[in-house]
Amino acid sequence: MRQKTRGIIRYGNQRAGVPAIEIIRKKDVELIRDDAQEACHLLNRIEFQIKLKPPIKVGILNGCVERDNTSERCCNHYAWTEFSIDEWENFFSQINVNGDKKYIVERISISEISNKYAIIINPFGEVYPEKDFKSKTCFNIIKNYIYDGGIFVNVAGFPFFYGWDVMSGESIPLIEERVYIPASIKVELDRMKSEVRLILDKFKLLLMFSGSIFWREFDAVTTSDTPTHSGPCPLEVYQKDEDKQIVGDLVNIGNDTKVLEFRAVTNKTKNLIPLLRARRPEPEFGEVYPIATIKYGWGYLIVGGMYLKTENEFKRLAIAIDRFCEWISRVTKF
Repeated sequence: MRQKTRGIIRYGNQRAGVPAIEIIRKKDVELIRDDAQEACHLLNRIEFQIKLKPPIKVGILNGCVERDNTSERCCNHYAWTEFSIDEWENFFSQINVNGDKKYIVERISISEISNKYAIIINPFGEVYPEKDFKSKTCFNIIKNYIYDGGIFVNVAGFPFFYGWDVMSGESIPLIEERVYIPASIKVELDRMKSEVRLILDKFKLLLMFSGSIFWREFDAVTTSDTPTHSGPCPLEVYQKDEDKQIVGDLVNIGNDTKVLEFRAVTNKTKNLIPLLRARRPEPEFGEVYPIATIKYGWGYLIVGGMYLKTENEFKRLAIAIDRFCEWISRVTKF
C-alpha cells in the first residue's frame, strides 16, 4: 500500500491521466513541510530540556581523534589562548546547584563527540584536531554535532583556522584561497637593450579569510588586520539590554572593562546572537562581538573572538557559556 501511494505521489495515475502535480499540489507540500518543521522544533525543545537538566554533560576536546590510538600526536598547540584544558575543566566542575554538581565534565576525543554532550568545548582556540585534510572528517563531525542540536564553544580567535595533523604533529592552515604577493621588488636597467626589468625576488603568502571553512560553512565574517592595526586589539566592551536578557552582565566581571579583541565576528555574520559588544575604530568594522553565538541548524556555535590572555577574558567567556545554557533551558521550557 505504501509503495502504491509513493508511486502515485511520484508519477501520478497514468490510467486516469492525472499527473502527480495534480494529486499533490504546492500548497500540500508546504503544509507537509511546515508540519515537519513544527515537529522538529518540538523534538529540539524536548532534547534541550533533557540535555540541560543537571548534571549537564560537558565534553572538552583532549586533542586526539581516537582515544586509544597510540600512533597519534595529540594537539598541544593553544592558539591565542593562555588557558589549558585544566582551567576549563576546573571552572565547570566547581559550579554547584543546591549543593550538587551542575556539570559532569569529560575529556573526549573527536571520535567520541555525540549528542549526549550538551556542550563541547574546543580549548585550543584557532586549532582543532584533524586526521583527513582532504575530506575534513573531524570538522564534519563537529559541524554535524552543532547542526543536530549541540552547543560547541570555540574559545579564542578564528574558529577552525588551523587543523592539527595528529599524524605529523603540526598545525596546517585550512584556507583554500591563497594569494602570493611580492615581498621585494628590484628594478634593473639594461642599458644595452634600453630596457627596465622588474625582478620579483621574494613572495609572501597571503591567506584569504573568505576561503576559510568558518566563513564558508557558517556564513561568518570577522575582523582582520588593517593598515592601522594588526593583532589583538584592546577594546572597551558594552552590552545592550537584549544581550543582558540572555547572559546577564558580562561587562563588570573582573577588574577591567576591556578585552583583547581578536578576529571577533562582525554584524555581517548571519544568524548572529551578540552576547558582548565592542567597537573597532576602523569604519569597515564598526560594532564587533568578542563573545557571540551563531545559530546553525538546531544548535549553536559560541565564538570567543578574543586573545584569551587574562582572567577577565576567561571568566567572561566561561560565565557566558554557563548563562547561555540557562537561557536555552528557559526559552525551550514548555
